[in-house]
Order: sequence, then structure tokens, then C-alpha cells
Amino acid sequence: MKNFVIREPTVADSNVLASLSEQLGYPVESKDIEKNILLYSSIPFHKAWIFEIEDTVIGYVAVAITHYFHRQGSFLRIIALVVDQHYRKLGVGKKLLKVVEDYARQKNCSHVELSSGMHRAKLGSHDFYRSLGYFELNDIKKYFGKKLNSEKM
Repeated sequence: MKNFVIREPTVADSNVLASLSEQLGYPVESKDIEKNILLYSSIPFHKAWIFEIEDTVIGYVAVAITHYFHRQGSFLRIIALVVDQHYRKLGVGKKLLKVVEDYARQKNCSHVELSSGMHRAKLGSHDFYRSLGYFELNDIKKYFGKKLNSEKM
């Protein structure tokens, strides 16, 4: 893949990031993405990067580093990762995850973790993560959630 750029998003990217989020199954208003871009840029250890080819944004990743309370250290959690459906299987996700892992190493994180919906197994997402060395934590931990309002989790 030639002539690509990985950079942090700006509010000018909010429309395309909202469109990409919708492909992931998370419809969101561009004004909300704009607010989140500003929020992420103001919170230490929250980062986002976009993947751009010839001035076209085709993917993004957003992360947050969490510091343990009960022991030393921290870990990085991938909050969102999406590649435009027309550009999948070209190495974009792999390149974005490399940026994430490099950042996590730079910040001395113990590991990187993410969640991927069970329905994404059919789409190949789980195989993609496994191919890059990620493994299921089902034997180590379970993820739980609780809705606090009427919005989707």
C-alpha cells in the first residue's frame, strides 16, 4: 500500500469518522464525533489515529490507557477499530494495530486488549486478531456490562 498517512484526527474528519462508525454498527452524529475528537485530544492517555490514502480517510482506531489501582502498571484498551468495507484485507487494520502496539510499548503498558462482538466472528474479525497474535481471554477473564441509561452499550 503506497502513499498512506497515519495521523491523529481533527474535527474536519468528523463526518467521515461518523460514516465509518456506522459501518461498524454504531450510528453516531458527526457533531458527537467532533466532541469526542476534542475530548480525546484533551485527556492524557486517550489517543486516536486515522488511516488516510490520497486524502481519503479509510479507517481509524481509538484507544485508552488504563492505570491499575491494585498493582503497578497500566494496559491499553482499544475502544474502536474500523476499516472502510471497501478497503478491508489490504493491511490497513494491521498497520493501525502496529501504531497502537508501538504506543502501548512507549507508555510501558503490560498488554493491549480489545473486545470484538461474537457476530464479528462470521465477518473474519476474530481470525484477523488471532493472526496478529491476539488471543481470547475467556479462560482468564470475562467482560461484564451494565446499561445505565437507554443508550446502546
